[in-house]
Amino acid sequence: MRIAFVISVFDNPKQANCFIKQAISYSGSTVFVHVDAKNQGIAEQLIKDSNVIILPKHIDVTWAEYSQIEMYNYLFQSVREYGKFDYISLNSGNDLFIRPVKEFVDYLSETHLYGYYNCEPLPKSYWQFRGGYGRIAVRWPKCMLRRLPDHHPMRYLRTLYGQLYHYHLIPGRKLPANIRFIGGNDWFTISQDCLDDMMEYIDNHEEWNRLFYHSYIGTEIYYVTLFEMLKGDRPVCDKNNLRFVDWKERGQKKNAGSPNILTMECIEDIESSQRFFGRKFDCLKDQEVVDYFMDRTVQL
Repeated sequence: MRIAFVISVFDNPKQANCFIKQAISYSGSTVFVHVDAKNQGIAEQLIKDSNVIILPKHIDVTWAEYSQIEMYNYLFQSVREYGKFDYISLNSGNDLFIRPVKEFVDYLSETHLYGYYNCEPLPKSYWQFRGGYGRIAVRWPKCMLRRLPDHHPMRYLRTLYGQLYHYHLIPGRKLPANIRFIGGNDWFTISQDCLDDMMEYIDNHEEWNRLFYHSYIGTEIYYVTLFEMLKGDRPVCDKNNLRFVDWKERGQKKNAGSPNILTMECIEDIESSQRFFGRKFDCLKDQEVVDYFMDRTVQL
């Protein structure tokens, strides 16, 4: 089985190399890496291997902006141009396998689904701004689309702006009635058929991209909506993206809406999850937990 791992790297090449090393420990893997334009020099610090492809274009990616979608689509198009794979897995440079890669490969071989992701129809009860519709119906100013500390004034302005839409005090654009919008997350594993269907749709429907040019965290709607729209009667797993993410209160200082950095404190929860990937890890904060999973997943 051939698998393409596509990863986005913004910083911390040492951590990214851990995931790359895990991935290429399986002979059927090819890793495609996009390095953010703000830190493109770190590309030289990434593992050099015939199965690791560092993409030549460096997009300046800003959290929550359309540039995230642009970057992912560049990765996916690069995979298509390279060749055929059985599955394509979208990961970040802060992911790690938490089970041996071969177990992941065996699982895909046994289940052989169109895609593995998390999603549910909009409106989602726990998403702001009319259950998430405001993310794409509102034209979001660029100054609001970046990661901000919890008590930054722009964070309050962003919430206020979205609430104005929520309570019908500012208009949003009319969304296409023929599209059933879905919300989820932007980490997933999809089949080659799913990738081909998605990229063909994107290539032939420029209006789809235009819907997201001024969106807010549009990645969490853009892809899962396409998967659900294009799957037809092919089976999917739409409630398990095969990744463990920790949201427990552990006293970590982090932005609201961000998951915990996985540490040795999380080991029991990680292993009992039976997922294949964990996110997110940071060897600069807890090298021990990184070593723990490297020892268990990479055969030297």
